[in-house]
Amino acid sequence: MSFRRRDLVFFVAFGVLTTTAWLWLIAGSAPLLASISDGLHDGLHRRGQGQGLVAQLARNAAQTSHATGSSSQAFFDYGFSLFNLGLGMFLIRLRPLDTTARLLSIGMVGTAIAFNLQGHDAFQVVPVASLKVVDQWHFWVHVTSGLCYMFALLLFPSGRRIGYEQEAHVLRAPGLVILALLFTMLSSLTVDDHTLGLVLVFGIFIPVTGVTAQIRRYRKEPNQEQRQQSKLLLWALLFALAIAVPLVFLTRTPPGLGSQKTLAYEFEAPPPGTYFFRCDPHPVDMKGRVVVTKALDGGAKSQGIDVSAENSEFDTEVLELAAGRPTTISFTNRDSDLHNVAIYLRTDASEPIFIGAKFSGQETAAVTFRVFRIIFIVIPIALFIGLIRFRLWDIDRVINRALVYGALAGFITLAYIGVVVGIGTAVGAGRGLNLFLSIAVTAALAWTFQPLRERARKLANRLVYGNRATPYEVLAQLSERVGTAYA
Repeated sequence: MSFRRRDLVFFVAFGVLTTTAWLWLIAGSAPLLASISDGLHDGLHRRGQGQGLVAQLARNAAQTSHATGSSSQAFFDYGFSLFNLGLGMFLIRLRPLDTTARLLSIGMVGTAIAFNLQGHDAFQVVPVASLKVVDQWHFWVHVTSGLCYMFALLLFPSGRRIGYEQEAHVLRAPGLVILALLFTMLSSLTVDDHTLGLVLVFGIFIPVTGVTAQIRRYRKEPNQEQRQQSKLLLWALLFALAIAVPLVFLTRTPPGLGSQKTLAYEFEAPPPGTYFFRCDPHPVDMKGRVVVTKALDGGAKSQGIDVSAENSEFDTEVLELAAGRPTTISFTNRDSDLHNVAIYLRTDASEPIFIGAKFSGQETAAVTFRVFRIIFIVIPIALFIGLIRFRLWDIDRVINRALVYGALAGFITLAYIGVVVGIGTAVGAGRGLNLFLSIAVTAALAWTFQPLRERARKLANRLVYGNRATPYEVLAQLSERVGTAYA
């Protein structure tokens, strides 16, 4: 396998993208882990009392943990991200020089970043001075990963566009450039309305492009196996569209039908001075000043203030409060994105005064965001099934062995749990009986291992090769025929 200079450039760029993706996901998970572990939470607060970048990251993570989301939802967020990251790196490992595999890998790494709701807490962890750079990086990850996903669907599975062989390059290139520019312009929707933008761009535009290309390939491709691969991907893309179209309406609730939500934040106003408020999930565009003056009546009287957010903007840039008074901020969110109001002593979001809970103006927004990920689970799963069933990219032996030993490991685990744990719990077993059951299970598995392995191998061969002979069987038959001919 020979590498050219441009191959080296790709591997370096892919390595940088993958590394930043891991750093982003780790930063987003830190507040959640701190909210679960008191020890980690206290440790981050202690580390945050120092100076420097690490101290600031620790301090921000500890503060963000006070208003983090559901741990069960975060589990699915990170499960989705790990699946995409793992599959993307797996494809590069198997087929490092294949253009379609490279495009798919970049697309999967990008979607691991884009569709992780808990991971977006990284915006609150990174230093304020770096927010604009991180925000631009985040936007271009959306654009780049989406473009790569789209072009991968155009090229799958052969690595070339079918039916365009006679088309002149001078006509082909402008069409692709226009398609890329249109996608980039649509991606700007994800800045103002993250939920709707993702559904429109990644859930409709990309699948429609892929469906168009795969229908053309299915009709014109002479290779029967590649036609079947196109058919498989085509069904996955149609399923994605069937989900995405209704989600567009769910993310746009008509006014008057629950299109906004209001929460009351209660706290005591700080001493006189100038403070700063912001929306933690969108700290670049949503921020302002808090001016606190001395209360003339000694601070006994409560005070209330109304704040609203629409199109990722606050309706005011200055909040005026009286020091020491019980304060209620009635915050109305009219967007589908998550917003909150948080007040800090400094512009770098250090020394928080109050951090309000994050919420969406539409109850369906968070559900939509997470359900939408089914689209980007179905597409790579369809591609993965294509790799298994149609021997794409020469990974039959890897998948075959994984199926065999995965089935054996699953059977052994179930047998052990069923006998040792199940029977032991039912009869109130002590350590002696558990030891006896473990020995009995081990002996039984040793006796049945070879028959089980043979059955698992046959099942894996059927899944991977269908009714065709395996490579080993083909070689064995060839050897037998050659031997018979010489005899």
